[in-house]
Amino acid sequence: FPVTIRGVGGTALPGLWIEKYFPWILPSYASFYSEVIVITGTNGKTTTQLLTKHVFEKNGLDCVSNSSGSNMFRGIAATIVSYGIPKNRKTILVLEVEEGTMPKIAPFLKPSKVVVTNFFRDQLDAYGELHKTVEYVRHAVIAWPTAKLYVNCDDPNVYAAVQDLPNETKRFSMGEYKKDFMYEGSDIAADSWDILCEDFFISESYFTSVKLRLKEKIFGNDQIVLDSPLIGQYNIY
Repeated sequence: FPVTIRGVGGTALPGLWIEKYFPWILPSYASFYSEVIVITGTNGKTTTQLLTKHVFEKNGLDCVSNSSGSNMFRGIAATIVSYGIPKNRKTILVLEVEEGTMPKIAPFLKPSKVVVTNFFRDQLDAYGELHKTVEYVRHAVIAWPTAKLYVNCDDPNVYAAVQDLPNETKRFSMGEYKKDFMYEGSDIAADSWDILCEDFFISESYFTSVKLRLKEKIFGNDQIVLDSPLIGQYNIY
C-alpha cells in the first residue's frame, strides 16, 4: 500500500482487500493516533472533515484524513493503512464516514469524538426510510460510549438518536435560523444548545461573519465572532 497500477494511484483496490480479508489490522494502525475523530450525517461530511483538518494543521498539529471523500469501508481502510504508522504519536486521524458504513466500521475504531451533522432524505435511494439511516448511526455510537459527541440539535432525528446515550454531548444550533432548514420530526427544547449561532452576516465580497454564543466560556468569553471565506448557512453549520 498504496497501490499504483500503470502510474495511477488507487484507493479502492487496497481498501477492498482489507475490507474482505484483513479488517482486523485497522485497530492496530488506528491505535498509533492520539485521537480518532469520526464525522457522519447525510450532508456536510466532507466540508466538515476538510475544515477540521485545516484548523488542526493551521495550529501546528499533524492530521491524516480521507480527504478524497472516499468514506465507505474500503476508502477508510485504504486511508488508514496506506498512510502507515504516523511518525508523530500526536497525529490526529479525522475520518468522514458514510452513514451505512458506521455500524460496519464501529468494531474496528475507537473514536474520541464523533460529529453528527444532520439527517436529510438524500440517501433514501440507498437505505429506504430515514429512520434506517438514523439507526445505522445510533448503532455505531452505542458501541462507542466513551466518545464525546458533537451533534446538530436543530435536527430532531439527530437529537433523538443520541439523547439517551451515556456519551458526553455538545449540541450546536442555528437558533432562530434553523427554520430555514427542512428538518423532519418534532421540534426540541430551545435551550438544549451548547453552541448557538446568534447572528451572521454574508457580505457581497464573499465572506461570512458569524456571532456565536457559548454555554461554556472559552478564554473567559461566552461569545465569539468567526470570519470565514465560506459563504452560505450550511457552511456556518
